[in-house]
Amino acid sequence: MASVMELYGIVNPGIEQLASAEVEELCKAKVDVSPSVISFKIKDQEFCHYLSHAQAPRRILAALGRAENIETFSFTDVDWKNLFPEGRSFKIEVENVKGQDNRFRIAKQVGGKLFPLLEKNHINGKLELKRPDFLVVVFYNGEEYFVGIQHTVEEHNSRGYRIFPHSGSFKGDFAYFFVRKAGFNKDGKLLVGFLKDGVMAIEAALFASGKQVTDVSSLSYLPFYQGPKDGARKDEVKESFVIAAFDHSIQNVTASRKNAKLAAVHEEIDVQKLSLEDLDVRFGEDSFDSAIFHVTSKDEDSINEIYYQASYVLKSGGRLLLIAREQAGFSISDKFELKEEGLLQKGDSIHKYWLLEKR
Repeated sequence: MASVMELYGIVNPGIEQLASAEVEELCKAKVDVSPSVISFKIKDQEFCHYLSHAQAPRRILAALGRAENIETFSFTDVDWKNLFPEGRSFKIEVENVKGQDNRFRIAKQVGGKLFPLLEKNHINGKLELKRPDFLVVVFYNGEEYFVGIQHTVEEHNSRGYRIFPHSGSFKGDFAYFFVRKAGFNKDGKLLVGFLKDGVMAIEAALFASGKQVTDVSSLSYLPFYQGPKDGARKDEVKESFVIAAFDHSIQNVTASRKNAKLAAVHEEIDVQKLSLEDLDVRFGEDSFDSAIFHVTSKDEDSINEIYYQASYVLKSGGRLLLIAREQAGFSISDKFELKEEGLLQKGDSIHKYWLLEKR
């Protein structure tokens, strides 16, 4: 019989609203939004579906409780037998708290309250700092401490398909944010320029196709495990979305194709070695609904060519998303109207974006 469980989605700042919308799309659940955290309740049988398809969170935690003060924190009414893996090792990970001594103190406090409850529920919990099987995460968002179980070890946004990464690219959550910010939908036509390791095109394909983002088969030991179950679209014989991506570097094109194959979306993406100047030759006029260009410093001098090519291949009202370093400053072409300008930050890394609409 299914029971209700609460989840915390830990997200990078600026992605909260997208993460909330994604929960509603995947699970039709009501979401509470806090800085860097979303919380919601679903049936435990929906857990693996959400975990395998969610693209916005950095971590996904089975909730154990929250408090404004860690000293007064107490675990909520937890179904320990269902949530806490028996006989498997774990580490207590404290995040977003300054100072190693402070993080160690908090981990010790939480552990001091956790182990008596495990013993009371006859659960053999093994603390392992180097190679744990899962994590107990304590995340402070500046207002509250959120404590939960992450049944995996790697961060959720560190996609397993990124075996051939590019230093100038993004993790999965940032790439997904930009894909959705560009207005791409499941029936849209998207062009990704300067694709680097292909992550933005891959995230777009995973979103549009409904294929699994994360392999959850390693969690088959959980009592409520359901999967692996593919959420790929079955409403149409042929998928109607189009994703084309290009780079002038054969090394980047090769890496992107390999990553796309690992993500099982290589058939959904048309990856090509192409120069920016050749877009109007390769693609017809008004071919795309949206386009994304991640413009690094070496590409900034090509901004006028980007505007020209984008205005040719985009439909009237089509969206152009430019992503660049914080210091970059672009004049807006009279071919486009500025709809939104913003920043997305993780640590010391800040990216600026401009959302434009073709006139």
